[in-house]
Amino acid sequence: MAGRWRRIARWVAGLAVAGGVLVGAATVSGAWLARDVLTDAERREALLERLLDGSGVSVDYGDLQVVRKVGWTVLVDDLTVVTPTAQVTVDHAETDVPGFWSMWLGRVDLGSVRLDGLSVTVPKRPVPRKRGGMPLRVVADVVLVRDSTLRMPADGPLPEARADGVSATLTRLVFVGGKGLVGGRGTVAARRWRTGRVEVTDVVLDDVRLGRREHRLDGRLRMAGGGAEGRLTIGNLSGERPSVHAEVRVRDGDLEELVMAATGQTSPLTGKLSGEFEVDAGGDRAPGAGVTRADVVLTDGALALGGSVPPALKAVLKVAPFVEVKRGQVLLGPTEATFVMSEGVVEVERLVHQGKGRPLAARGAIRGRELDLVVRLVPKKRSERRAGVGVVMQGTAGALSVRKATDAELLGVGDPP
Repeated sequence: MAGRWRRIARWVAGLAVAGGVLVGAATVSGAWLARDVLTDAERREALLERLLDGSGVSVDYGDLQVVRKVGWTVLVDDLTVVTPTAQVTVDHAETDVPGFWSMWLGRVDLGSVRLDGLSVTVPKRPVPRKRGGMPLRVVADVVLVRDSTLRMPADGPLPEARADGVSATLTRLVFVGGKGLVGGRGTVAARRWRTGRVEVTDVVLDDVRLGRREHRLDGRLRMAGGGAEGRLTIGNLSGERPSVHAEVRVRDGDLEELVMAATGQTSPLTGKLSGEFEVDAGGDRAPGAGVTRADVVLTDGALALGGSVPPALKAVLKVAPFVEVKRGQVLLGPTEATFVMSEGVVEVERLVHQGKGRPLAARGAIRGRELDLVVRLVPKKRSERRAGVGVVMQGTAGALSVRKATDAELLGVGDPP
């Protein structure tokens, strides 16, 4: 019995060795065949046509070489790839020779990929993939991107978005024709990202995770003159319009710069702010209908009174124990604030300054150059019932008109949410 088991074991061991040799031989021959195909222009074009048929992907390139470095390497210049979701151009690309057998199954397996001078342009609307073909699938172990540009053209109310100086290191990157990137993980950095009046710099994404249903990016950047860190989630990837959700913590941002980005006009409210920002855009929202909510603490805050403020009111403000007026501005000091920003509008949902004795609160909106703000001296007791006193400020920055507020306008301003 023991002899039979030893014989079976030897047969199994022999089959295992033979199987390993066959797999190795197939792999090696596949690589050699791929190298041979890539160096022959006619066979290369035939393989590309077979590979891309029905995938919705087209490829054009200039010079292509297969050279021996550590292993066999493909060098490509002036590469252009057009997919249903983007147009990609590359000044110079280097990659391993892909496996031959998988290419005939509509899949390209790569080891290391380096892209120099990458430029990606995302179309306004994805181009639908033709039915009936097998979607192209590209898998890369490591992708290195250097000195690249990402661009999304203007689309209706949405301005052009552009990222410059982009570098990335991504592992196990998976691309599927008609769907885009559906897998991968790594790091991404960009010197500058700009869309319309919004600009961020020194972007460093330490943890980038790409998936079929959503992409998640964690990192830090500089915006509105201050530092920021947080998470960006891009979801609804299978829908018509991806959704965008961001949660960002900002330190020492410039309120005037943020209002300028939202409205395009000089802000009558100024100061440095720190706190939490939450952004929602895309998805079911109409283009340009994104909303940013900010719960912040404002320091060195000020409100420009302008030249049209009645002298009597200026005199009252100067002697009021709860505010300080200097060079035509009401100086607010440390202030808790909630702003809701959308295209062209900054809503001051809640602004409360703890003055000497009683809080000073405000609520209203900034629309373009126009300010409409109710300012209330909050009563010490029963503020939900007692209106107290306050004013309504209306007009443009530096030219505000001021009148006494009614009780109906004052009630609720500055009360806890």
